[in-house]
Amino acid sequence: MVRRPWYDGRMKRPLLSILCLTLGPVLSLAPGAAALAAPTPIAILPLEQQELEAEAARVHDALRAAVESFPDYVEKGPVEMNVEEARMSFSCFDEAPECMSQVGEVLEVGLVVWGKLQRDASSWTLRLKLLDVAKQTLVRDQTVRIAKGSDAVGRLETLAADFVKGEPLDVPPLTPLQVRSKPAGAEIRLDGEVVGVTPAEVLAEPGAFMLELRHPAHDPVRRAISVTREPATIEIALAQAGPPTPAPPPPPPSVAAAEAQPSRVGLWTGIATGAVAVAAAGAWIYYGLETVDLADQADGATAAEQAPLREDFDDAKLLANVALGVTVVATAASVYFLVFHDDGGGEVALTPTVGGVSLGGRF
Repeated sequence: MVRRPWYDGRMKRPLLSILCLTLGPVLSLAPGAAALAAPTPIAILPLEQQELEAEAARVHDALRAAVESFPDYVEKGPVEMNVEEARMSFSCFDEAPECMSQVGEVLEVGLVVWGKLQRDASSWTLRLKLLDVAKQTLVRDQTVRIAKGSDAVGRLETLAADFVKGEPLDVPPLTPLQVRSKPAGAEIRLDGEVVGVTPAEVLAEPGAFMLELRHPAHDPVRRAISVTREPATIEIALAQAGPPTPAPPPPPPSVAAAEAQPSRVGLWTGIATGAVAVAAAGAWIYYGLETVDLADQADGATAAEQAPLREDFDDAKLLANVALGVTVVATAASVYFLVFHDDGGGEVALTPTVGGVSLGGRF
């Protein structure tokens, strides 16, 4: 008797049947599993706002950035349609999920995010909604309110990103503070941030703050306060502002300061010598022309007529020389006093002499 191996052809058919029955369902489920793992397309509508374009744009960008970093979602792309246009186009005035799902169908996405950004005197409010288009249900609907401050918009950006990722929004509740003053109308500041005018309700997070009230007719008041989770009332009486304190009169100048003040001797001496220089220059020109004229007359005169003309010529020549000397000296003195002299109060004297002028003094 010849034995056949266990893997004989008679065993092939049962083995193939077992393999087909085992691998068939697995292979048929593989495309469905891949489809489930694909990221869901999502559309983010621009936030509804009133005169907060820059802040709303920052929060919108934070939402888009969170989608890019979250593997479960893929953004459809920038959406031009805002919430107001969606309401008007699809009559979704109450933003019902059934109605807003039409927006998602038009955009060909599975999820839609929209919201609203508001600000009052002391706080920011951000409401965000996440809609499942196919199920026509809100996956998430949250409203957060934070106190006004220099980093408020940055905190809103972080909260928006956490909303997209499905993380809890950890925001402490705000405590209402009733702030009143006598008289009313005082500007309210918390840590330097203007949050209203008395009387007013101010919202603040629990913690320590510096409260400041400013009134145009009263002295400002600064007070350190501690805010708890319990509502509180703060009443402050403002003191009437007194008349402004007059500035003290300037101290009398000391003797040393008076002596240190420069005098005007040099200035006026320079001006005077300059005037003398101008007058002397005029005299020099006049007598110089006179000598030329007398010389011309003497050339055509007789011997008897030349004697008096020569005497006049000599006198005019002398006066012209004297005027020239005065011009040079006075000009030099004027330049010195106006340009080089330190005006320290020196005394200067200009004395006429037979041959001209004499300039003397302390330089």
